[in-house]
Amino acid sequence: MAALYHTLGIICLVYYLVYQLPSLYRLSSRIPKIFLYPAIVIVALGVFYFLQIDIIISLFFRPLLNNFTYFRELLWRQYGFLTLPSLFGLLLIQDRKARIGLGLSLLPILFMWIFLQESKNIRYLLPLFALIPVGFGIFWARVGESLYKNSALVCISIMILIFAGGYKIVRKPAVYYSPNADFFADVQNADYKSFYAQIYEKYPDFDSIPYFTNGFDHGSWYTSHIPSAIFIKINTPPVQHDYYPTMMYPNLNYFLSEQKKYPRGLVIVEDWQSLMPDDIKDYIKKNLKLELRVESMPVSPEEKWPLELYSWGFDAKKTK
Repeated sequence: MAALYHTLGIICLVYYLVYQLPSLYRLSSRIPKIFLYPAIVIVALGVFYFLQIDIIISLFFRPLLNNFTYFRELLWRQYGFLTLPSLFGLLLIQDRKARIGLGLSLLPILFMWIFLQESKNIRYLLPLFALIPVGFGIFWARVGESLYKNSALVCISIMILIFAGGYKIVRKPAVYYSPNADFFADVQNADYKSFYAQIYEKYPDFDSIPYFTNGFDHGSWYTSHIPSAIFIKINTPPVQHDYYPTMMYPNLNYFLSEQKKYPRGLVIVEDWQSLMPDDIKDYIKKNLKLELRVESMPVSPEEKWPLELYSWGFDAKKTK
């Protein structure tokens, strides 16, 4: 079901499908070929269409990056106590089919994250983090069986040790849990809710005002007002957004051209290394009027993710 809501959900299916390949092959040998081949084609086309496999395949043809340093720091500095035993634990799995399936499943995920993923979001390593505690448990269970003939005793002792030391364990409830505790800037945790509330407070007629931004994923939660134009770092000519009837533009020249179409308007700026081109941000900061700025969420003032609203064409009374 996860794959129907977000492409990331497909990753959850990788392990299971690879593991079941031998069984699926044996099952296919029992089906008459006259029925098998059409069924394969229909299923493949359905999966290709509904899960947008073409977009996933295109990711493998991006220019290569190198995020290995981030990957190493994440696993060894943040989770080294879990990662090393987990690695040995996974190697100790006796089921050969399971070992091969896990290896084949992890390779494309790790390759994409290390060499193709610009954002370096931890969520794209979700299957790996599901395996780490599994391998960790297998390792210490084997240690217990080898040394004390009692795997439960060792596993419980390790659990108590981790809990007592507070290693990656939340022992006391907190008002706020930072999604960036392991990897800074993994989640752009800006206060969009307060930001859009202040926009509507300042501009009750916001739904009728043209505005520009660098995306609408966040805005769609707080307004039904679709942006007039989206400005994003892309290496292509202007193209229409996949889900909204809005054009996406790559540079300042297009921004100036679109701005001339409207006697007044607003621009939403994410004031960090966001998807909006830097030359557009510089122009906005130097030439447009800053209407409001939200620095951070009230529950995490130390995590600065500033949101800014700029305007042009409004009279002095409106923008005062």
